[in-house]
Formats: sequence, structure tokens, C-alpha cells
Amino acid sequence: ISSNSNNNIATTSIAEANAELTVQSTVEAKLDDKIKHYIDTCYVSASETFCRIMHYKMHNE
Repeated sequence: ISSNSNNNIATTSIAEANAELTVQSTVEAKLDDKIKHYIDTCYVSASETFCRIMHYKMHNE
């Protein structure tokens, strides 16, 4: 479980015990990252929207 200190969200992942990491599972993990990225970025607060519009640096960019 990881927590984002700037937002009130938590990210979790579930993995099978003793699973072997293969090239296929790595590719699938990268595809899952796109889904995670969408879910993590689908909500943007008003203050974050303003900073993006004004091109202010946020989140240690």
C-alpha cells in the first residue's frame, strides 16, 4: 500500500504468492500502469487546475 501525501488517495496492489516474473507479466504490468495512471489522475482539484493553467510547478516537478 502506498499513500500520496498531497491527496487523499491510497494505491494498493494484489499479487499472487510465489508468482514468477516473466516478460508477459511485465508487459501486463505496464498496461495496468495506464489504468492506474487514469484512475489516479481522473480527479483534479480546483487549485491544481489553476496551477496547471498558469504553468506553475507542482509536486516537485
